Amino acid sequence: MTPTATTLFDVEPLRAAVASGHLLLTPNRRLASRIRAALVADARTGAVEGRATVVQTPSVLALTDWLDKLWQQLAFRGDTERGDRERGADTAAAGRWILNADQERVLWERVIRASPIGAALLRPAQAAELAASALRSIVLWRQWPLSSVQRGYFSDADNQCFLDWLAQFEVLCREQGCITQSERDHRVAVALRAKDIQPSQPITLVCFDELAPLYAELFAALDAETALIPARNHSAQVVACDGFEQQIRAGARWIQRQLTTNNTGPFALVVPDLNSQRQRVERILLDELMANHILPALPRQLPPVNFSAGEPLADTPVIQSALRLLSLLLPDISRADVLAVLHSPFIDGGTGDNAVNATAMAITRICDLLTDSVSGGQLRGVSAAIAERFEGWSFDRALQQLADYSRRAHLAHLRAPLSAWAEHFQQALMLLGWPGARTLDSLEYQQVSQWQELLAKLSAFDDVSGHLTLAGALTALRQLATARVFQPKTPDAPIQVLGLLEAAGLQFEGLWLCDMADDQWPPPASPHPLLPRDWQRRLRMPHCDAEREFSVAQQLSISLRANARSFVVSYQRERDDVERHVSPLFQDLPTVDLPVLKIILAEPFKPAIPVSTAGLQNFDPGAAPRLDLNVRARGGSAVLADQAACPFRAFARHRLRAEPLGEPQTGLSASERGVLLHAALQALWQPLQNSSALRACDEAELFRRADAAAVFALQQLPGVEHFGPRFIALETQRLSRVLLRWIELELERAEFEIAALEEERRFNFAGLDLRLRVDRIDRLPDGRVTIVDYKSGQSNSINAWLGERPEQPQLPLYALALEHEQQGSVAGVTFAQVRLDTPRWIGLGDEQLEMYGLKPVSDPFNEGTADWPERLQAWLSSLQALANEFIQGRADVEPMSPKSCQYCALPSVCRIDHEQLEAAAEQPGEGEL
Repeated sequence: MTPTATTLFDVEPLRAAVASGHLLLTPNRRLASRIRAALVADARTGAVEGRATVVQTPSVLALTDWLDKLWQQLAFRGDTERGDRERGADTAAAGRWILNADQERVLWERVIRASPIGAALLRPAQAAELAASALRSIVLWRQWPLSSVQRGYFSDADNQCFLDWLAQFEVLCREQGCITQSERDHRVAVALRAKDIQPSQPITLVCFDELAPLYAELFAALDAETALIPARNHSAQVVACDGFEQQIRAGARWIQRQLTTNNTGPFALVVPDLNSQRQRVERILLDELMANHILPALPRQLPPVNFSAGEPLADTPVIQSALRLLSLLLPDISRADVLAVLHSPFIDGGTGDNAVNATAMAITRICDLLTDSVSGGQLRGVSAAIAERFEGWSFDRALQQLADYSRRAHLAHLRAPLSAWAEHFQQALMLLGWPGARTLDSLEYQQVSQWQELLAKLSAFDDVSGHLTLAGALTALRQLATARVFQPKTPDAPIQVLGLLEAAGLQFEGLWLCDMADDQWPPPASPHPLLPRDWQRRLRMPHCDAEREFSVAQQLSISLRANARSFVVSYQRERDDVERHVSPLFQDLPTVDLPVLKIILAEPFKPAIPVSTAGLQNFDPGAAPRLDLNVRARGGSAVLADQAACPFRAFARHRLRAEPLGEPQTGLSASERGVLLHAALQALWQPLQNSSALRACDEAELFRRADAAAVFALQQLPGVEHFGPRFIALETQRLSRVLLRWIELELERAEFEIAALEEERRFNFAGLDLRLRVDRIDRLPDGRVTIVDYKSGQSNSINAWLGERPEQPQLPLYALALEHEQQGSVAGVTFAQVRLDTPRWIGLGDEQLEMYGLKPVSDPFNEGTADWPERLQAWLSSLQALANEFIQGRADVEPMSPKSCQYCALPSVCRIDHEQLEAAAEQPGEGEL
């Protein structure tokens, strides 16, 4: 019989054992299920062909289910305490019920948290898993109970810590009347050896590559047979790929091609560590097998494959939402959780535009909070204020109902078992409208169903978890939901995606095995951290050393290859610039390229112009092609500012258009506050136009004008309505105070009038077509002008205009532009530092303008220039040099100072040596004026 996509197993070698009435034992339930299905299908086929008249249910069990069945026999006989009698324990408290894996972990965690060392651990849940696996290894390797000789190996601190935990764990188990699954197996083995119970059928082992000593001795005593499964491999090859994603794509395309000649399969894509890679693999397979899945009109889909690995139930979106909603019961709630809840489609927040706008405003309000956590009162206060403005937003009402319920049930001070908390959690989710008003899709429905099952079974943890607080119950629930694996129910498909261990024993028409490089397979040794290493090596426990890992990997590799007619091994040829080779376990296979397997992953590159006319050009390091002057450089004066700071920055920003992505911020950003300031000052001066009009205003009028300018500026800011009326009122008040403080300085200046506000003009400078914008130009009584640039920061200095590479060339450029139109028209340039705390003028001009807050050029610190015309000429020379550098293509990474890199967004592109930069920053610099 040829295996089909449903059976995944050829039962021909098992027919004799089945006919003899043998029980077939497998290492896992997946293989047992597949063999059982194959036997049923084979029996039906035989009935049709006349080989049989009755189809009997085949006797196939996974090892753990067989042991559980034998345990039930012991329990029925009342002889489950034999293991206790053997080790001299008190049989009055002998174990009677079996801890499942989740219950055992919870009990271990309870022990660990109560210990002095465990109380200091960051992840006690992970420590509990390690302790449970250590005990299982001890039992299965026949070291249970530990003798005094064996305990002598436990000498270091970690080993002693585990022994202390183990002693407390045994005490708790006796008190609760329970035992672990591994101890159940030990007791069953003792009973079988003593012939207290007998298997009802002879046993045949199927696809056991390795047996733990406890099981090996047991089956030897039972004279169990081992089924010999003949190899079916016809071809095997090795393929080198460029990366993990290419391996998955190539494997998918290879299987698709195989399916054109064999449309039933089954075929397998085997991925080591599939549990952690599942989402990535699923995304790639969706792209390969269902190219239209990204279309927004289509419902969510799964690729037409069967995955052996699921995902933690807690990580599915609908259950994530439930856990975050339950965190609203806590006194302090993570701001990230609140934002995720507001974004979630699984709450009933109402319908219509009002609900959408209310949710958006709630998100904005929460983002504005300066703390990482939000109290329940804060959240309800924000929601109540928004609900008053937007009718139909039901989330506010749900929050209030939740608070009332929590107060009535005294949840903040309650200590109760998990079964009681399950009822409170159900009620809380119902009040919050989870899982929302929309119809759930198939996957979400399955996830909600598993969640309901999980809550219904929480009573099974009452004895092992004890009475918990609200925070403790939520933590336990989250851990249980994480431990529960969600596996979508999907129909059988001809393509199986499996992990290494899940694929063992199954048979395929074709199998593609990924990630088999020499540094990954065999895997490195990883001895158990809680057990003595020498002891593990002596007993040959799992992962104890490289020799054992090689042996296990070799056996598994042979099994996978033997069970597939066509077998392909892939690996990544290079990683982190280091060449890699295929695993030594597959070096005997021939290596082929992807095209040999008729796999093409990308269309060959086709040049846009004939190769013969596309001559190569050589450029020196740090040099780029000369700028085409027919193409206008983007950025205005920023081109020269960046060229002065670092030639590479100018090249990357203004020729390659390399700009960083924006980062989310709470409240207004610095740039938005700058926009507000400019708009407010423009609104203030637009109706006044000169200093005389300003002085004519009394105090009340100045207050009115400042308030009006602030209101106008905020009205012009896009999206300001989402901040809410309270925020707008506070920001208006702040901006008005800044304007009034600045007006005090304006009143101290000599006479002037406004010549231009927010003026923009084009200026061809040294061959560059630049777009310039100036905040304000003041005309003086003598007809000349001063150019003003508003600044809201406080690190402003005349030094920004000086030197051969001025940091901020905007005002010098504008001065040169006006001088180009009319020589002698510019008297000075100045920063207007408009701040509430340190408002001031910082300017430079001729000696007659000190009354306007300008420093005379003849100042001895000013590079020795004698007068204002000489300063203009120095600017012309230095800025022309920068423009010529940019045009000629100078693009070397040469920051003017460490300060140039402080706020630069391109360090990952330029790859500057930060160690040298930091060393330079530590050197004493020149003082500022």
